[in-house]
Amino acid sequence: MTVVPEADISHFDEGPVSVLTSASVGRVSEHFGAAIDPRRFRANILIEADATGYVEDQWLGRTLALGPDVRMALMAPLNRCVMVNNAQDDFSYDAGILRTVAQHHGATLGVWGQVTVPGDVSVGDHIMLL
Repeated sequence: MTVVPEADISHFDEGPVSVLTSASVGRVSEHFGAAIDPRRFRANILIEADATGYVEDQWLGRTLALGPDVRMALMAPLNRCVMVNNAQDDFSYDAGILRTVAQHHGATLGVWGQVTVPGDVSVGDHIMLL
């Protein structure tokens, strides 16, 4: 198998903002049999969730409040592709990542959202599901 450098692969995003929780990453890591670094999934917003399982699945159609101003409509599950397998920074190519997401969660992980009220968001801001 030839591994193509990521710089040589075209990229596109399914939606404007990707949202993922630590709970979902934890669940897919359990299925994978080892911890998966959440950076593999390149989420715009990674939420530390005190929950288990694929919690974002229950958020579709709702609004996420981020910090004091930003509001985001959560639109659809985020389909995953081979990008999650690709080598980046300090981890190597691993075809098992997408295979695991596909086998255990229909090749989706996280959700994509559309900003409805713009503003600034900072690490550590309070996040609430409305």
